[in-house]
Amino acid sequence: MINMNEINDFNKENYNYSRYFLPSILILTAIVFANTLGNNFVNYWDDNGYVTSNEIIKHLNWEHLKIIFSTFFKGNYHPLTTLSYAIEYKLFALNPFPYHLSNYILHLLNVAIVYLFINRFTCKPLVAGITALFFAIHPMHVESVAWISERKDLLYTFFFILSLNSYYSYLTKGKKYLSLVWAFCWFLLSLMSKPAAVCLPAVLVLMDYYHDKKISLKTIILKIPFFALALLFLILLIFAQTSNGDIGLPSYYTISDRFFFFSY
Repeated sequence: MINMNEINDFNKENYNYSRYFLPSILILTAIVFANTLGNNFVNYWDDNGYVTSNEIIKHLNWEHLKIIFSTFFKGNYHPLTTLSYAIEYKLFALNPFPYHLSNYILHLLNVAIVYLFINRFTCKPLVAGITALFFAIHPMHVESVAWISERKDLLYTFFFILSLNSYYSYLTKGKKYLSLVWAFCWFLLSLMSKPAAVCLPAVLVLMDYYHDKKISLKTIILKIPFFALALLFLILLIFAQTSNGDIGLPSYYTISDRFFFFSY
């Protein structure tokens, strides 16, 4: 016979335990990445092209804003990321500390929203805690936090998770279409931070399947704007990469090299 008092006690104890997950993960992440705050620019590895030698970010006016949102930089189109550099240059010139501090804070915010989203999506604090911990301190993310030029990774992830969270609100709160609109807006901002966000519509389809155990025609139709926007930015990315001669890999890379590049 099920003892409801025991179940309630277990749930209460589990809640009391899990409420420390996110603060603990954030403190650990802050400690692990604190040494990045003293870093300088890496001018021989993209920081010159994006920040220190980028004349476009050194004048925050309407003319330069138009250039930021209509120009490819080093084979990429990420105007929001470039705009963030322009704002920092306006405020701090070429003091590297604020640029690194922005990356540092963005990563902490991303860790928090990853935990909150996964906890909401699965209703399992332990799963959310493990996921957020891997996300927070995995060595693959050091590059994104410690390198100013990888701001685009942090920004697009921030808006990407917000989009997923808004879409989950649409799934669970009586199909409120305002949440769907927000998901689309966050998706646009994510794409404008880094076109790697083009995979989001496929993730939304997976969320549908996880939630309802099926994928209906209606759910596919509702995602047509998402897929259309992803296609638009994919085309922009091809043009951007072509303009910089970055499409494809040199012929001396073997098939195994290409496989591991893709995996990375």
